[in-house]
Amino acid sequence: MGMPGTLPGLKHKVAEYAAKACLVLDCEMTRHCKFDRKNYFYPGLPKAYQISQLNLPVGRNGKASIEVWEEEKVIRIHELHMEEGAGKLVHDNWVDQTRAE
Repeated sequence: MGMPGTLPGLKHKVAEYAAKACLVLDCEMTRHCKFDRKNYFYPGLPKAYQISQLNLPVGRNGKASIEVWEEEKVIRIHELHMEEGAGKLVHDNWVDQTRAE
């Protein structure tokens, strides 16, 4: 909620999943990664900022191979980063309202 004096905390399971994703996607894992604060207005984000990895992500320069019509294609991964979920707005046309989830 971004209350004054509170600090964000990293969940160990998230870091574990990010490391596994780096290995699967053949990314170069960085020795030092850091989190940054992205300030912007979004109705589902009342604190007006999001914690993300902008400058030092957990992984870079990966790739994934897929098969398309019996031909192998390589999809390059520029960077893999962790970030805080910003929430989600649901627009309901039936009752003409928007709510945050």
